[in-house]
Amino acid sequence: SAQVNFTLTLDANRKIPNNRARISKNLREKTGSLSLRLNKEICYNVDFIIDACPEDALNPIKNELRFTFEGLPSGTKPRPSLSPQVQTTTFHSVSNLYTRFIQTARSLLCFNLSTTFMGSFPG
Repeated sequence: SAQVNFTLTLDANRKIPNNRARISKNLREKTGSLSLRLNKEICYNVDFIIDACPEDALNPIKNELRFTFEGLPSGTKPRPSLSPQVQTTTFHSVSNLYTRFIQTARSLLCFNLSTTFMGSFPG
């Protein structure tokens, strides 16, 4: 098993008060922890609000996902570890077409502990 701690920052490329994506009035960051078990996917929903703006065509909203991974001891089994090639900070653009028509959105954070660790963040 393993513990994943994550931070999702909405519209990370803009400083407050110019950011246009938020979870609630003054909140644009979500942190959390997930306990993973071998070969079982765990997902976490984050609902947020986007202020539509024509500027998105030139400067799209980019959400940042940062996470840490801690393999936990499990009896005689080896402790899971994260491959050195895995990026623990990633940026994900929200499509201009998406923000033009939809002002509320949901991101789904999914993690799966297997023989190779995978983290994903559909934009």
